[in-house]
Amino acid sequence: MSDNNRPTGVTVIAVLFIISAIPSLVGTVLFILEAFKEGFTTGPVVSIYTLLLGIVATLFYGVLALAAGWGLFSLKDWGRSLAIFVSVFLLFVIPVGTIIGAVVIWYLRKDEVRSAFPDSFMF
Repeated sequence: MSDNNRPTGVTVIAVLFIISAIPSLVGTVLFILEAFKEGFTTGPVVSIYTLLLGIVATLFYGVLALAAGWGLFSLKDWGRSLAIFVSVFLLFVIPVGTIIGAVVIWYLRKDEVRSAFPDSFMF
């Protein structure tokens, strides 16, 4: 399927996911630098666990959002499914993430959007 057959909304969502992955991945690097600055062992135990949780969370979101954006842009159904999966987590980022997540889930599940993905299945 060519780029001309990609719905505009899919392109917008793909770009949104790719752009949102960038600060998340930069945040991962900053969390890692802060963890090394703390030496992973100095300071309160809670701060080290907080840094590690920050590293995992930002890396998790950044990689998934980047992959979802690429998959959507390439019209791969796994990208559509992954974007829906990531959007479920966005529902918990009240209030803006909730709105964005709900709209993305609703839009990507529409029949006319689903049909733009050549290997689409029921989800």
